[in-house]
Amino acid sequence: MQSNYRVGEKFKVSKTQDWYVEVDFYYETETWSGCLPLLAEKNGIEIPEKELEKYIPSFYSQLDERNKKQTVQRLIDRWKKQKETETHKVFMALTKCEWICRTCITGKINDQPPARIRVIKKFGFTIATRSIRCKKCAKKTYHDILLPFDFNTGHKSHKRKSIPKTEQKNIRHVLKHRHAFWAKEERDLLIDHKFPSQRWLTEETDNVNLTNEQIKNKFQLLDNQTNMLKSRMCDSCVSTNERPSFLGIEWFYEGDKRYIPNPENPEESCVGCAWYDIDRWRYELLKFLGKK
Repeated sequence: MQSNYRVGEKFKVSKTQDWYVEVDFYYETETWSGCLPLLAEKNGIEIPEKELEKYIPSFYSQLDERNKKQTVQRLIDRWKKQKETETHKVFMALTKCEWICRTCITGKINDQPPARIRVIKKFGFTIATRSIRCKKCAKKTYHDILLPFDFNTGHKSHKRKSIPKTEQKNIRHVLKHRHAFWAKEERDLLIDHKFPSQRWLTEETDNVNLTNEQIKNKFQLLDNQTNMLKSRMCDSCVSTNERPSFLGIEWFYEGDKRYIPNPENPEESCVGCAWYDIDRWRYELLKFLGKK
């Protein structure tokens, strides 16, 4: 089976918490180049990276020549919007289930493709977005891909809760727009859960009416690149049960590099690691060095 597909690089959807991974599916007469979700927060999908390959045969079969027409038709049958709307035209363009350029295709159907795509997502459709070079116009533009797969195969996540926009604004205000990694103020940062979802054992509590203390205990702010780096470090910890160093500095303000599971309070096992709480780790290190 593995010769029939290739798994590529992970990528993060800008200004969201969503992660996808590139995949190519090789069939007798064509190749499908798309992606699969590792985390699609609003769709409630979370697939642990180390478990991805066991689900690939199901996704692969949904797009082979015997099933592809039915798979796409199921998408169309789910779509309830009126056919004369602009959103419907954008949706139908996306049912090719390939990377669609916002400049060459959807942008010519409607002058606000991001707004149309947001509407489609509200109906529960899974759409990934990334900036890639267009084969038609040769420009690097935003592309969207509608994923046609049935994700009801046992990996729906009900752990992670969305954060309302008003609460997102408050979280950034309470955290003073401070980039935890670079220790400076920046705008448009991502809200990162200090305790990584890879280690969650129970459903997240609702992210509404949070106190300032709850916000400071639960979140930190990062950008796309540092959030991606943290995710990779946490994935490594899950695989090896060794807490990673921070930029080559192997120092922990509690415990050591061994990850010691605590089923009663799993978050406690992350305390002391820089990636769990970068600002506190920096403070504790300076204190240890006598500079605080």
